[in-house]
Parts: sequence; structure tokens; C-alpha cells
Amino acid sequence: MSLSQIARARPDAPAVVGAATMTFAQLDAAVSGAHSPDAAAALVEAWAAHADTDADADRAHALAEVLDAPFGIGPTSVLLGTEPWRPSSPALAWALAAQHAGAAVVVGDLDAAGCLDAIARHGVTHLLVGPGGFQALLDLPDATRSDADLSSVVAVLHAATACPPEVKRRALDWFGPIVRAYHPPDPGPDLFLIDADEWLAHPGSIGRPLSGVPHVVGDDGRELPLGEVGQLCVESPDGGSAVGAGWHRLPDLGHLDGDGFAYLSDRRTDLILTGGATVVPREVEDALTMHPAVDDVSVIGVPDPHGGESVRAVVQAAPGWTPGPELAAELLAAARRYLPDAKLPDRIDFVDQLPRMPTGKILRRVVRDHYGNA
Repeated sequence: MSLSQIARARPDAPAVVGAATMTFAQLDAAVSGAHSPDAAAALVEAWAAHADTDADADRAHALAEVLDAPFGIGPTSVLLGTEPWRPSSPALAWALAAQHAGAAVVVGDLDAAGCLDAIARHGVTHLLVGPGGFQALLDLPDATRSDADLSSVVAVLHAATACPPEVKRRALDWFGPIVRAYHPPDPGPDLFLIDADEWLAHPGSIGRPLSGVPHVVGDDGRELPLGEVGQLCVESPDGGSAVGAGWHRLPDLGHLDGDGFAYLSDRRTDLILTGGATVVPREVEDALTMHPAVDDVSVIGVPDPHGGESVRAVVQAAPGWTPGPELAAELLAAARRYLPDAKLPDRIDFVDQLPRMPTGKILRRVVRDHYGNA
């Protein structure tokens, strides 16, 4: 259903709670131009950007089905994100999709302790953990975490690529088997999912498609054997039998194991050969993304005058953060929690926008050509 249809069917049902409270009728009115609380501005603006067309309604219905089957998000659910609902954040798509399913969304700029308080206060059923969110929660005093009332939470969701393994294991120890990871960051029909038990058996995997069959193809479009790196694809259930027929290509490189679980990978040509280690760019990117100041990042190898390569990070800073030497030092200090010194960037550059393909994949080659010798 569209927002207007939801508002007509359930006008008094809560759509927004927390720092602002709005029913679906009030949210619909705000999208149409009525005054809305500042705390809900990002949600109102996002809804306003999606006109109530048949295409939008069909997509919304599909997203609501995606959220309902594996996660149980529906009219009785309450979704809380550990990061604010910013226009540039993939998390905002989850908030809108949850509201399409009839769920309420918690708004407000909350720190880790505030998130735990909001869970108990609003009966949060689904916790969406952003990059660095698990670490911030785990850094709370043991007494604060042990006293937290998490009884209402039925699912803890996080992007599969934004959580180092050691942090994931600690999160599983605390939250238990309700932790689930997904990829890509935006909800959609090609969503890969992995639950707690599956991740423990296949650490580092992004899981298997919610529906359909995973494949990996090479640059020539031919399917590759298990273990070989290529472009990840999902064969839809109604696709044809020929290679590529009905297959949706993700903007990611990866490989499959013998059980059909997918893993994101870097090309061999992207590996950085330093004097002391072979550095996988994604590992460094994941560590840097744990900091809330990092909206996006690309890590490349640049020639080192002493031989080999050095690690260079090109960061797109999140809104509200000031790029510069102080922030670079802060990012390095934070990354040191997850990486040995040999894998830390020797330098961090900041850009307004990282170059991307139409599919959303960062053009690492363009980043390397532009910044690799700077």
C-alpha cells in the first residue's frame, strides 16, 4: 500500500515514536505540506520524494513482503536504528520499508545508552544496527548492558559487510541467535541473509539469497566454478534455464562455497602488497566504516618509494563531520582497534563524493587513477 492508503486504513496507528510522535494520518499530512516535527524531517522528506504512483505502491508492497517473511516486520513492529535516519543513509530505506509494512519507527539522535533506553521505553521489536553500532553498544559498562531490558526485541539486523568478526562474535554472545545480517545495505528482492548459526558455520559470509539461486559469472558472462571470484548474481525463481536468463547482477564481486553461501571478495589486482603484509582493501574499509564519520570509503594501494605499496584510504565524510587532519587521526585511532599497524592506512584523503557506477559500486579504478599518485 502507499502511505495515503495506509493512512486511510490505519489513521491513528503510530508511525513515528521517540523524539517525535506521529500517526500515519499525521505523517501523510506532513508529506502533503503540513507542519512536522524536526526529528521526523528525514522521514517526511523521503516520503515526499516518492509520489503515490502505482509503481511506487508496487515497489512498497514488494519491500513489505521482503521484510515480513524473514524478519516478521509488520503492523505491530517497532523499528529502532542505532544511527539517525539521514537522507544519505541506506538505513532510511529500511525505515520507509518498515512503515510501508505498517510498523512504527523510532526517531531521535540517540547514543548507545539512549538506544537501550528507547528499546525498553517504546517496546522496540527490531533493532537495526548501523556501522559501528555494535561496538558502541559493547563499549557500554557491563552493568548498563546487563540491566538493559531487551525482552521486546525479536530481531537484531545489521549490514553483513560492516561488522568485523570479533565484534560480531561478542554481539552474538550478548544478543543471542536473534542477530541476522543482510546484504546489500538497501532492502530489496535480491537480499542476501545469514542468521547467527549459519554465520558461525560460515564466518565472513553474507549468506544466501532470500529467494532465488546464487551464481558467480566472469567478465565474459560465463558462470564460474565454486570458489572463483566474479560478479555475484541471483537467479530469480521464475528465470529461464539458460545462463544469465532471469539473473539479477549485484554490484559486488564475490565467490560461493560448496553450501551455496556467498562471500564478498576483492580482485587479486586490488590486493595491496606492503612491505609487511598483504592487505585486503575490504578489510580496511570495514574497519574504517565502523566510525560514524565515515559515510563511504575506498582503500587503494599506492607506490611506496621504499618499495612495494602503501595503504591509502579515500573517505567520503558523513554529514556533520569536518574533514581534515584531526578527523583523519581519529579514524586511524579507531581503526587500530581492528587492524594491525601493517594494515593501517598511511594516509587518509577526504572527498565530497566517491565515483560510482550506475549500479552503486565504487569505481576503485577511478579512485586509484585520481588519488593513487597524489
